[in-house]
Amino acid sequence: MFFTKASHLANSSLSPALLVAGAAGVLGVVSGGWLVARRPVTALVTTLILSGVALLALYPLAHNQAAAVALVAVRALAFGALGTIVQVRVLTVAPGSTDVASAASSSVFNVGIGGGAFVGGLVVASAGVQRTTLVAGAIEVIAIALYVGTHRRPTRAHHEAADTVPLAAAGASE
Repeated sequence: MFFTKASHLANSSLSPALLVAGAAGVLGVVSGGWLVARRPVTALVTTLILSGVALLALYPLAHNQAAAVALVAVRALAFGALGTIVQVRVLTVAPGSTDVASAASSSVFNVGIGGGAFVGGLVVASAGVQRTTLVAGAIEVIAIALYVGTHRRPTRAHHEAADTVPLAAAGASE
């Protein structure tokens, strides 16, 4: 809907645009796995920032079709990486109950998707589809602020330990 209503993308261009976004999402899953295995805290914060910037930039650039496709692809890359990063982090911090932690993580993601669809529907009905990018971007900024604000500044040794995940925990095998 964003591509056709806000960016005025022709129907004939919709499939290629969605293919680009889908490919970026797959790349995000792979790159998220690679990054979280090396720098999990950095991976999470960077992914949230990348997604938020892409969403906020979509509002003023919605009418530039090439920019809109590129920014939706950046958002898809970040969102693809986010799922992988969060899942690895959940399994890392809850090694004794990975089944429960994994189910809880999946449930929270689904609540977020449903809540986002609900809020997005309200925004589209009241302010139009283009404004959804501002609301979603603002939610991402709040999420970043909450994450950064609730984590005390660790010492360098603590930071290095927190930003390291054994490869086995990240799904790699020897």
